[in-house]
Amino acid sequence: IILLVLAWLVLTRLVFPVGTEELIGVRRLLAAYRDLPHLLTPVIVSYLGVTGFGIWTLVNAILFYLRFLDLGFDVALVKYIAELGERGAWRHVNGLIGATISVLIAAGVVALVISLGVAIWVVPNFFNVPAERVFEFQVAVALLGLQLLVGFPLSVIRCIYEGAQRFDVL
Repeated sequence: IILLVLAWLVLTRLVFPVGTEELIGVRRLLAAYRDLPHLLTPVIVSYLGVTGFGIWTLVNAILFYLRFLDLGFDVALVKYIAELGERGAWRHVNGLIGATISVLIAAGVVALVISLGVAIWVVPNFFNVPAERVFEFQVAVALLGLQLLVGFPLSVIRCIYEGAQRFDVL
């Protein structure tokens, strides 16, 4: 919804006064972004099959909801690194980084436990998946939890560079 509102503001020139050429470029970019899933879906279905595509879609939906477990700590870390770094309060920055890593490790552990619970209990009992594909689905969901366990704390590295406004390193 936010992307649609931003696109509407850009297209109606309320945010950025742009010329006709730039406006056409923005419209083409938004159209390509809008149509990309529709163009890729047949390729993905032909490669994974209908059941594999359904599993892939469900795994992405589970990932979407588990990503909320970071509770916005990475976004807050970017803000406070920029703010405290400007003041030169590096001791506070170091403490904030350590605290954020600890919270994100805990969030990763919770994500892993939830994904293992979903893989062991929810997948075989609540999803209509063929019996020969259940194990594949369970492994995918468990690997998703493992990826979040590692990915949540490692996102701090990106946040440090963003807060320091070192986009050249990213």
